[in-house]
Amino acid sequence: MTTNWNLRVYLLITDRAAQSILVARETIRGETYTKLPGGGVEHGEGIADAAHREAKEELGCAIRLLQQIYFTDYYLPSLFRSSDQVVALYYTASLIDANHLENTARIPARDSSDQYFEWIPLHALDPAAFTLASDRLVLERWRSARDDQSAR
Repeated sequence: MTTNWNLRVYLLITDRAAQSILVARETIRGETYTKLPGGGVEHGEGIADAAHREAKEELGCAIRLLQQIYFTDYYLPSLFRSSDQVVALYYTASLIDANHLENTARIPARDSSDQYFEWIPLHALDPAAFTLASDRLVLERWRSARDDQSAR
């Protein structure tokens, strides 16, 4: 039985040329997870505020939220606490004043030694490689919409 809500916000960040996407690699309990940057919304915090805070904490830079692109509209149990139901919101975003991150292959997280980020070229993006089911769904839909726009 679900007893707690776990509200999360995730960011789909592309580089300036829109040729690569920023991916997080995080080790939790000895396992490495591939996911989009982001994290939990804290009590008393708005969704957009949490997105900005997560980017500042993890990447050390500001972001510009561009568009909310998805929220989980189905039951999503937490990977870590079976009593929690996750509600995840996804935004496209761009980095602000972060030129130093654009050409960096591996970006260490500023708030954790168990996490780093890397740019994955869009042509090599494989949604199936992402740990979180909601990330996979969002990336498949985003790529499909992007492909549809390119075909026009």
